[in-house]
Amino acid sequence: ARKTAHRICKSYGGVHGIIFIEDLNLGGMKKLWGRKVSDIAYGQFVDELTRIAKTYGVEVVKINRFEKSTGVCRQTGFVRKLELSDRHWDCECGSTHDRDVESAKVILKVGLGLQR
Repeated sequence: ARKTAHRICKSYGGVHGIIFIEDLNLGGMKKLWGRKVSDIAYGQFVDELTRIAKTYGVEVVKINRFEKSTGVCRQTGFVRKLELSDRHWDCECGSTHDRDVESAKVILKVGLGLQR
């Protein structure tokens, strides 16, 4: 986790001095999916990332957990309901999106909007 946090801060924190992440409801996810969420240790990773980011002069900002990011086209705002197994999805604009990549771009767009 430490190496990953350092890599993220070095690679992505320098652009705006900010790393945006989702404020996930880990308690709710644990109820839904059980131990799988605990094994990920996301909360511990976020704590480690936040601590390490400070040493790089980078801020970790959580976007609101109710801000929709999965299945959203950052260009059009189109929303597609996705199952967990859906890794790619088609937008009404004709684009095919990778679920995780597009979600990350939406999180960045939302986060940058919060900084205005």
